Amino acid sequence: MVERIQWLQVPLAAARRVKDRYTETSLLGDAGTAYCSMGETQQANEHHTKALTFAREIGVKKREEHALRGLGLAYARKGEYPNALEYHEQSLAVAREIKDRRGKSECIRELAGDYHAMGEATRAIELCDQTLAIVKETADRCLEGVCLGDLAAAYHALGQPKWAVDLGSQSLRIAREIRNVRSEASILGTLGRCYVELGDARRAIVTGKGMLLEASGTPWRAQATPGARLGATRNF
Repeated sequence: MVERIQWLQVPLAAARRVKDRYTETSLLGDAGTAYCSMGETQQANEHHTKALTFAREIGVKKREEHALRGLGLAYARKGEYPNALEYHEQSLAVAREIKDRRGKSECIRELAGDYHAMGEATRAIELCDQTLAIVKETADRCLEGVCLGDLAAAYHALGQPKWAVDLGSQSLRIAREIRNVRSEASILGTLGRCYVELGDARRAIVTGKGMLLEASGTPWRAQATPGARLGATRNF
């Protein structure tokens, strides 16, 4: 991410020189996202705030939606969930206004994450269900798998590990189908915790081993024994 931020400085400076506000807005958003990924939330806020101001000046709703969502993510990263909710709600309103279905699904998913972090798992599940309905319509397999993982984590938080395992298994299948290693490692963690609570030590150990292998870059499917591939990723 450091390299990406450094790389962005050149086109950003060029956009400012020629007064290309649209490109500058887009690049500011990209930089804000990169800073957020690194945990530098103050820099993320500054870049997304500038992007939001410029997006509104030039009237580009799509960039406004992205900037608002970016601000929500930055506040969520800091643990300031009421502020995160506010910006994610604003982003969702813009997505609905411009009929951006993918943006709408992503905003609702972020709202679900905010509510989950605030301990409101039931509300998080309601929002995850809404997101899942949208992504199934758009045939977005990646986001579908992620949403199933979110649902698994939320049901686990509600003390319903059996439901979580069922949803997690669906998410895991999709993650492997599309080779989403990050999602696979995340849902393996959720499944492992569920198996511990269900008293299934063998599966808990197998999924824990799988998570470690994925994190190290070693494909678990090459290591797992038959029947061990049982099993969904903000996973919250």
